[in-house]
Amino acid sequence: MGCGGRGFYRFFDLIDDFGCCGNKGFYHERHYEYDKYDEMITVIDRLYAEGKIDTEYYQRLRKEAAIGNLTMDDLMRIEINSQKKLNREYNDMDHELKKYYDKLNQIDKAIEESEKIKNDLLSEIENLKRKSESLEKVAETMISVDEASTKDYIKGKIEIESKISTLEKRKQDLDKDISDMDELKNELNLKILELKSLKQRERLNDLKFDIKDINK
Repeated sequence: MGCGGRGFYRFFDLIDDFGCCGNKGFYHERHYEYDKYDEMITVIDRLYAEGKIDTEYYQRLRKEAAIGNLTMDDLMRIEINSQKKLNREYNDMDHELKKYYDKLNQIDKAIEESEKIKNDLLSEIENLKRKSESLEKVAETMISVDEASTKDYIKGKIEIESKISTLEKRKQDLDKDISDMDELKNELNLKILELKSLKQRERLNDLKFDIKDINK
């Protein structure tokens, strides 16, 4: 069964790595026991599944193992180096990301506080509007009875409307501040995505160069 009588269980590895069963094929190029190869393939598969090597590196290692250019010592060294790089990148990324996440938390708290203040302003504006309407009605009923009192009511109404105008301006300022903070949040989230993407790319590029250690 299989290519050159080597057994069916080797067939798929043969197709994956070389695509043929000729003299330059998978089994003729391997110069060590099959159980050693199986052990290395298991390690390579695990490294790939754990995200310690990328797809290109994974395929390269399988081919190196198939032609006998790879040992278990090589794989152990690759795993140790890749883990060190992953740990270093993870720690570095955490440190940099923490600064952005801290800023995001500060902005979220500021937005929350601004929203609370805005709601308080809206509530106070509504209360003042009701008072203004009440004074206006009283002034209308008093105008024919007590002109002096009517003037006092009108004066009070004008003062209340001035307060309403001031509070509405404060509310508009808060709306703008909240909008600006939302934009800043979007910018920070983009920075975080860029940083994550950059760190991931650097990590994968570093792993690609680990193959050079095999031939040392």
